Amino acid sequence: MAKRIKKPLPMGITQQTLNVIEFYCKVAGIDFTPSIVNEKYAKYGNVTQEQCDAIIQSLKERLKKRESDAITLYYGLKDGKRFDGPQVATLCFYSVVRFYQLKRQAFNKLKRYNNLPQLYGFTFKKADIKETDPLEALELSGYIIRFLKLDGIYTVADVLNYPKQSWIFLSHLSKKSKIKVEQCIRNVYGDETFFIPY
Repeated sequence: MAKRIKKPLPMGITQQTLNVIEFYCKVAGIDFTPSIVNEKYAKYGNVTQEQCDAIIQSLKERLKKRESDAITLYYGLKDGKRFDGPQVATLCFYSVVRFYQLKRQAFNKLKRYNNLPQLYGFTFKKADIKETDPLEALELSGYIIRFLKLDGIYTVADVLNYPKQSWIFLSHLSKKSKIKVEQCIRNVYGDETFFIPY
């Protein structure tokens, strides 16, 4: 069962907002405790309902329906009311084991790409990846890594330093694969200016 927040809520923060913040922190790798919420009320007070709605909507877009429903109910993202694993399984008509499988799958996807909408005052903890690390450190699919290596790209540094215009002539990589490489570098280093010509 997920850890419950038992301390009184800071004035002006709803249970739904607090649940969204806790969930966001878990995905982003940010330390979250009730005391932090109280000590940094000004920061959390700036989280708007629109931002909470954007987080919930992003789950529907990034996850399968069953995964999104499981996460939304378990963390109480929609209305602030939380359910434990067996309760979610009953509401969604599948086994408890299946619920925990869906929860794990959802978190693996969200943590891998770190692409939830940005909440005010929060930043994702970036992976500790060095430029000298092999391509496997980027968690790209084996398919993409194999074709990058065919074009002489073996390390993270090779990706970062590869001539921009040369990407256009990489016949082994599809446009979709290039987009995935681009997104992966942006997510790891937080560099929104990095791009790969298609």
